[in-house]
Amino acid sequence: MRIGKKRLPLQYILVTAFIIDVVVSLVLGYIGFQIHTAAAHHPISVLNNCYLTLQLFTSASGNVPGMNWALQIARFAAPFASASALIWVIAFSAREHYHRIKLRWTKGHVVICGLGRNGPQLVREFLNKGYQVVAVEINPQNGHIRDCFEDGANIVIGDASSEAVLRRAHVTHAKHLIAVAGDDGVNAKIAGQMVNILKDSKTVGRLTCHFHIVNFHLYGLVKDNNLTQAKSETMSYSLFNIYQNSARLLFQKHLVADPGRLADEQYQPHLIIIGLGDMGEAVLVQAAKIGHFTPTKSLHITVVDKSAGALSKQILHRHPGLQQVCKIESIDADVTDHERQSEIARLAGDKNSPAMIAFCFGNDYLNVTCALEMSKLIPNKEVSILVRINKHAGYGTLIGQETRTAESPPQCAIHPFGWVESTSTSETLLSESLDAIAGQLYRNDKPGGSEWKAISEQAKDIYRRRADHVYIKLMLIHRAVGKDQSGSFDTFTEGEIKVMADAEIARRVAEEKLKMSRSGNNSQGQTGHQVTEADLKAVREIMKVIGESGSSQST
Repeated sequence: MRIGKKRLPLQYILVTAFIIDVVVSLVLGYIGFQIHTAAAHHPISVLNNCYLTLQLFTSASGNVPGMNWALQIARFAAPFASASALIWVIAFSAREHYHRIKLRWTKGHVVICGLGRNGPQLVREFLNKGYQVVAVEINPQNGHIRDCFEDGANIVIGDASSEAVLRRAHVTHAKHLIAVAGDDGVNAKIAGQMVNILKDSKTVGRLTCHFHIVNFHLYGLVKDNNLTQAKSETMSYSLFNIYQNSARLLFQKHLVADPGRLADEQYQPHLIIIGLGDMGEAVLVQAAKIGHFTPTKSLHITVVDKSAGALSKQILHRHPGLQQVCKIESIDADVTDHERQSEIARLAGDKNSPAMIAFCFGNDYLNVTCALEMSKLIPNKEVSILVRINKHAGYGTLIGQETRTAESPPQCAIHPFGWVESTSTSETLLSESLDAIAGQLYRNDKPGGSEWKAISEQAKDIYRRRADHVYIKLMLIHRAVGKDQSGSFDTFTEGEIKVMADAEIARRVAEEKLKMSRSGNNSQGQTGHQVTEADLKAVREIMKVIGESGSSQST
């Protein structure tokens, strides 16, 4: 489906031409009547002149004897403006009615609830993929409504947490429903309404619902109380978190550990997270869950914020077991203070264990300025600095560009992450690439088991973490997976297999510890640190998993 990027300039040209036509008609009409009445020696008042000029728009006052050039132009230009406005109103109204009628017969479409930070990007993504899209927005003054409408989306104005509004969007005929309202409570209400709607109505085809929930406790409440009851053969659900998606993408591209140093006894992988808001928490949790490289070296995470100690305690309470799989320390500090910046820079620039730093504040300017200052203070230029950016079109285009000259002092590499153009995409939302690998891992484990789409979300999450770790293993041996899910390799050497097998042991041990922590058992368990046949099999099958996941995704 073509996105209407050329319509907006044409619309502005037409509006500008209309305004010019009206102004010319008014000015020339006034001048024309002034000349005419003066020539006839019957001057009229300003108000009467204005009245006659306005009558030109209804063709009621332009036919006078002794027509002058100004009045001649005005008496044609004014009715033309009136006719243009009438045609415009009729065309717009007809177009609105056409879309409403078309919506009644729409099937297999995508319903996107909320045109805030993430909604417009998702609208464009699904339109580009050829889907019909229905966008639901409560605020009729939202500036994105017109953009999405011009791009080809159908618009429903109303509260998406209302059953009547959802039915107007024909959710029972949709293929996907995505709730990305700016408030978790609204998205949770939409989830509840969908449960009620699907109890009373049958869907046309299979409907998958995606609800954006950031709050950890609300996430569990919605998942346990509503959605598990609604899952059926014709409907499935998923809860997602844009911040978790950002953290996942971050560690698919950037490796905390330095593979060349893992054999060094003094080296320990170190991640410094600055800013413990929603993004900082997501980066911390994702790093703790998948940052496992060897059985003998656990990840060291340092969190920095004005209230890092209190915030980290809350996070560890929400996610029990993280301290069982990595070392977590907190520093209460204001990173805008130069002395604290210097302290963190010395910590990050340890020559034995250079760190990776992730700036995770919600303010782009704060992230960028602090990162630039920090890069100048860090003595060890092996340190990588990651900067959270809301929109790549802003600061993101400046970060990471090579602008230094030969005379410039060396600085740490700075990379942006987390911008909406990468995290609010259909592929990221639907976990297409990740689920392709995770699904193949599941099929390898259980060749005669249920279909991937039929297993529980909890089971899927386990295989998704294993899929995430595939990226870790490949980066440890300096390999990569492309967008087409093809690996940049044909075979593994014995040395590479050994490195990845060690990483698999570390992942397996950490997964067992997390599992025991969630069940209330904080013992170290009986998981061994020796390479098992299962570890070697998991590593040797990576090429097969990636290859088959790529082919299954494309079919």
